[in-house]
Amino acid sequence: MLRSSLAGFLALGLLLTALPASAQVNPTDWTPRPDAFAPSGVFADRLIPAGVLDARVRFTHHSFKDLLVGRNEISPVVISQDWDLIPVQAERQEVSVELGMGLNSWMAVMGRIPFVRSQAQFENLQAIGTTSASGVGDPEAHLLVGLHDTWPVRAHLSLGASIPVGSTDQRGVIMGQSESVLPYAFQPGAGTVAILPGATLVTENPYGTVGFQLAGRYHVDENDRDWAPGDELSANLFMQYRFNDWMGGSIRLAYTRVGAITGVDAGLDPFVSPLHTALATGGTHFQVPVGLNIHFAEGALQGNRIQAELLIPAHSDLNGPQLRRSWGASVSWGLQLGGDRNQVRADQARAPIERDPVPMRATVDPPPDREDPRAQGTPTPLCLATGETLTVYVTAQGETLVGPDRLTIEEAGGAQVVFPGNYAELENWFIDDEPVRFEERDYLRSGSEHAVECDNLVRVGDFRTIPLYVTVGSERPFEALYVPTRPGVWQLYRTDLARVRG
Repeated sequence: MLRSSLAGFLALGLLLTALPASAQVNPTDWTPRPDAFAPSGVFADRLIPAGVLDARVRFTHHSFKDLLVGRNEISPVVISQDWDLIPVQAERQEVSVELGMGLNSWMAVMGRIPFVRSQAQFENLQAIGTTSASGVGDPEAHLLVGLHDTWPVRAHLSLGASIPVGSTDQRGVIMGQSESVLPYAFQPGAGTVAILPGATLVTENPYGTVGFQLAGRYHVDENDRDWAPGDELSANLFMQYRFNDWMGGSIRLAYTRVGAITGVDAGLDPFVSPLHTALATGGTHFQVPVGLNIHFAEGALQGNRIQAELLIPAHSDLNGPQLRRSWGASVSWGLQLGGDRNQVRADQARAPIERDPVPMRATVDPPPDREDPRAQGTPTPLCLATGETLTVYVTAQGETLVGPDRLTIEEAGGAQVVFPGNYAELENWFIDDEPVRFEERDYLRSGSEHAVECDNLVRVGDFRTIPLYVTVGSERPFEALYVPTRPGVWQLYRTDLARVRG
């Protein structure tokens, strides 16, 4: 069953990458879509854009039942010959809070804090009992370094560490016995530092994404109770299909190899149950999670993402006797804040934009009793950063007249003449000719500054408080952006120049 499942998964992934280009997506660069993030069960799958804070809360449930030694199921009657208590079933829930921040275009940091609850049911010839424990797990910190980020392939390495904060000496009562230290599986922490290396490769086409992630967990020493969790190696091969602009499906092949616990907790009697026995830990697990991804591109929930997976067991080979993984589920909610994350769908570019009212001081109706010949200046429209058109008058001498009295800027007090909107003229990034980063693409300055007509532009976002515009009817991914440098003067930025220079 495992071999056929793997073959089918790989065939589906290869078919996905071979599909022709879609007319709805321009295959030139990364675009925001529901398959932009890996499935719910995959962590640190991509670099976060510079200056963006990524937050995610994830809930995972694992259920365990049926005792295995290797691949073979063992009868509880056989277990009762060597142990006092027989583990019948178990479950584990974890809620993790995950935060990440992009430091620049090729480096990001991420971290997470887990909250863990474990429960197991035991039985003997006389009774059945349930024991549970919960607590904070070991927090993790990760550094992600990009290797490649040119469409359609992105790749990065990661290196992290877990901090031994979680408890390793939780106590409880099992089946009427006296209170004692609970078995290894009930402890939320490892009690020792672990090194967490990883590597991720993702390729994308107009229909979806295919990715691979390899990650490890290696404990540096035994904890103060003289044991350490087994080292772990995990591999995830995932494929996602984009149903539309806001929903996609996923399938994943998840492999995990966990070593047996090293050392022994002197407070545990190994003959009470297999869960009390260090040698009856570790093994190999295969799962085939299937999932759904939802990305809100507009409305009140714009920027939010919801992901869910059903964890389907495929194969287990365990150091037993040990309960094997049964079904499971993972659900997560995520949101990005800051930077140029503000994204508007292409079809919104055809809708009217909301415009701020022009201040009354900018009114240009000519006073009827004005005799100054300057009042007969030529009306000149200025396209402001707010998207509004403001008319001023320019005299034959080149003076600009503003306000109801048609005063020159000098006569009006200079600094007191305020044009609405934010402009790039004094921004350091504009002065230093740095690229504009928008929707994971770089745009470089193209040509000289010039005037534009506001009726031909629509606002699509911001870059460091400066509004960004495109021409009406433009389709994503945008090839050109218009940046207001000062009232009535605009600078064109193009992404095709960025690709040529890069």
